[in-house]
Formats: sequence, C-alpha cells, structure tokens
Amino acid sequence: MDIAEQIQELREDIPTCRTVALIDLSVRLVLCASSGDRLPQEALDALCARAKALLDGDAAVAFASAGTAGPEEGMVLCNGELQVFLRSTAAPHEALCCVCAADIDYEPVLDRLRRGLTEIAEA
Repeated sequence: MDIAEQIQELREDIPTCRTVALIDLSVRLVLCASSGDRLPQEALDALCARAKALLDGDAAVAFASAGTAGPEEGMVLCNGELQVFLRSTAAPHEALCCVCAADIDYEPVLDRLRRGLTEIAEA
C-alpha cells in the first residue's frame, strides 16, 4: 500500500474525520492529503503553519533550550473542528494532521495516528 492509500485509510478509520494530511515541518509542505472535500491550497498551507507553530514554535524552542524534548503532539479548535497534530518519531520533521469534529474522543484518534505513522515509516 502506498502512502496516499495509507492516508486515505486513516481518514476512513477515524469517525467524523474530514481531512488527514502528512506534513513536512521543515519546509511547511503537505506531502500527501486525503479529504472528503476539495481543500484549497490556502487551507493546506494553514494546516502546515499550525503544525509548525504547535510542534516547532516558540514553546518547542523553550523546551529544547531547557534540555527537554519539545511537544510530539498538539491539538487546536479551529472553525468548530478539532485539529490533531502528531509528530513522527521515525522522521521528526514529519507530522500527521487530522481534522475532525470538535466533540470526538481524541485519544482513539491519537492512537490511530500513531499506528498510521508507524505504517508510513515502514512503507
């Protein structure tokens, strides 16, 4: 299964999920995305910027300067949706983003994203 198929499967596996994207944090680029709706480039760019800010922003720099690892995950409510971000441990410059309903139980979402990152790293 290629990465596009894996991203599609992730979206289908997460209830109320509207979008899943694999993001390269180092260049703020969506490498692959699956969405129920056609997303304009501006929406994908906004996901990249938010992922970068949450996972590599000022707070992450402060953690690093204190000798502690920065955040590996982050969540934000935006436009009535929950955006969940999870950094890859195999490729720390990559992260998955899942956009879903605000009232979803996020723990199963994080678990599925973790498995998805492992599957992508093994592909």
